[in-house]
Amino acid sequence: MKGWFPSTAPPEPDWSLKSLENFSNCRCEDYPLCLLNEEGERNLEILVKLMKRNHKKTRGILKQWVHIEGPLPPLQLICRLNEEGILFATTYFYLVPHRVDYFYEAFEAVYSDTAVSSSRRSAAAAEVSCLIAQVVNTLMTRDEKMQLFFKVVSNKIVEAAVKLISEDAMQGCYLTDLLNNNYIFQQCLPDFLLSNLKQLLSYPTSEIEPNIVLRTHTERWSSQKLNVGTAFSIAKMLSFLSPEVIISELKMAADLSPCRWKFILSVMSILVTENNESIPLIKGLLVSWLRTGLEEDNKHSLFLALVAARHCCAEKSEHFPNYITWFGSAQPSNPSHFVAFFKFLSELVPHEPPLYLKIHVNKVPAAPMGCQTVLTDYVSLAKTRLSDLNETTDYLSIFNKCHETEEENHASDVLQLINHFKTTNEIAKPIIEASVFRKQYYEKIFLKYLLKTSARDDPERAQVIHKLNSLGKIPPALFDLWLSKLDGVARDVVGWGSGGGEPAADESEGAKTPVRLLDLDGRAGDVGSDANVDYWDFHWTSWGLFIVATFVAIGVAVAVAIVAAIVVAIVVAIDLVPQRLVPEVSSLPGVSMSCGEDRVECGDGMLIWCGDDHIGCGDDHGDIGIRVSIGCGDDRIRCGDDHIWCGDNHPRCGDGMPSRCADDLIHHGVGVPIWCVDDPICK
Repeated sequence: MKGWFPSTAPPEPDWSLKSLENFSNCRCEDYPLCLLNEEGERNLEILVKLMKRNHKKTRGILKQWVHIEGPLPPLQLICRLNEEGILFATTYFYLVPHRVDYFYEAFEAVYSDTAVSSSRRSAAAAEVSCLIAQVVNTLMTRDEKMQLFFKVVSNKIVEAAVKLISEDAMQGCYLTDLLNNNYIFQQCLPDFLLSNLKQLLSYPTSEIEPNIVLRTHTERWSSQKLNVGTAFSIAKMLSFLSPEVIISELKMAADLSPCRWKFILSVMSILVTENNESIPLIKGLLVSWLRTGLEEDNKHSLFLALVAARHCCAEKSEHFPNYITWFGSAQPSNPSHFVAFFKFLSELVPHEPPLYLKIHVNKVPAAPMGCQTVLTDYVSLAKTRLSDLNETTDYLSIFNKCHETEEENHASDVLQLINHFKTTNEIAKPIIEASVFRKQYYEKIFLKYLLKTSARDDPERAQVIHKLNSLGKIPPALFDLWLSKLDGVARDVVGWGSGGGEPAADESEGAKTPVRLLDLDGRAGDVGSDANVDYWDFHWTSWGLFIVATFVAIGVAVAVAIVAAIVVAIVVAIDLVPQRLVPEVSSLPGVSMSCGEDRVECGDGMLIWCGDDHIGCGDDHGDIGIRVSIGCGDDRIRCGDDHIWCGDNHPRCGDGMPSRCADDLIHHGVGVPIWCVDDPICK
């Protein structure tokens, strides 16, 4: 206190206007607008005691102090005087309104993502929340001028907060700090929080292209993707408001242009996950948007209903239906509405995420009378788009999980398979079933994902792969390719280059260190130590093995060639009579049993002919096989709509030939293309 309080006749220290002014020079380095340094805190304790001893002197000096021009003293000083009842913070700012701007700056300094990370941050936040509480409480004052003044201050505080939220720059949660403050009046909170929500939902934003919203809304604005400070702030905004009030604000926000997608969907995400009582109201809101869109031909309302429904479904709340259920219940029964709905969906196809196209083509609704054409056109368009994206029509993983992307589906299947194997040392039953009943998906999609990781990177996955191979559930070519990756890793560890097996000229101490290698059967051994052969012994041994392997390979090749020749001779010798193998084909309308100039015979005696403008069953499409018949039988394939679907990974038939199978009969087996004929084939 030396130099602050001049010595007088009595030994007790005195204080003056200069004592208050000096606090502006005692700021904390981390948060200079909010906190005092250690010296300032010690002096503040002494000053408070002196000010409380002589109230008349204190009032006189404070009147002078508030009107002195200069920088704003740290908020800690103002809050402490308010706490002690010496000078209310609201009185201070009401008397010097131009200094309120310092308060906004202090708010942003504490709650922005550039705030200093230190133990002093919570102390600074406490000082800011103390002043916000005083401002909010003053909204109940009977003095209209003061109430109007602090209404403006309150709005500017909210504006500063919403600005940080909109920029994903909110650090911490100002509303949590406010609710934890002992000075806030609970009855004042609903109006203040409603003001926060209104400003959030109407905050100016740039327009976002609808196709971008359609593809990215769950990746950007779901509750799991939001900035932590943003998510907590929105949750606190909604905590004191009724669901009816929130839904009403969402309705009004939906009518603004441009649409505030980020804030509308963020609020709906938090509402679905945090407030179960609001679920029925959210469902009703979606229905109202959908109805408005269909009855008024309002595409914005239709788009809003669709995106909002998907966004809520993506939260995977147990109280909100999944998208499959919602889509099934959203089908209009009115024919004109049904046509409008599917024409709207058709316009979205080029921009749709694959998951939703898959759901739509697998969960095809029953079309009202006269609406079959628009539905068929949409399904055909969606399947074409999936084909262009190299996507299958499968939307469920092997373990019947539904994820946003195929990558997530595959990752989920592999994780569940590995976990099951670790527990039981057995392959999960759904995997075994998929290898039989979903063979094409299993081999071309699932195994491709499973085998992309080497044994070195994921030993647990390697154990599962070896087990599947021992059960005959991995084609040899795929397994050999995976092993070749492992073999490459081994060669890298030993130190062979691509040019051969010559050792390095300069053998260092590190080269003599034993190296642990993982054998193909998963066992480890020492290489390069005295326990094994030395480098040159290993080199000449490898050459010997190479020579032996070469002769073995030649022998195998000769044997394969002989067997192939025998098989060809047998096939040529056998009289393949179509009527004997598949008698049903001869009775089918539109199927010619004679040969034409531009017709191609499909192997194994199955003469299914294609028209001039259609695709024949050429050599590179594989034989159809004697187990497949176009007729109807217990073990045969029946196609929907009296036409033949051209199987997965094969071209569709042109000239407007419908090509759609029943929902659960899409997969016709691996390597079994079924081609279209000129005329529809009746079941």
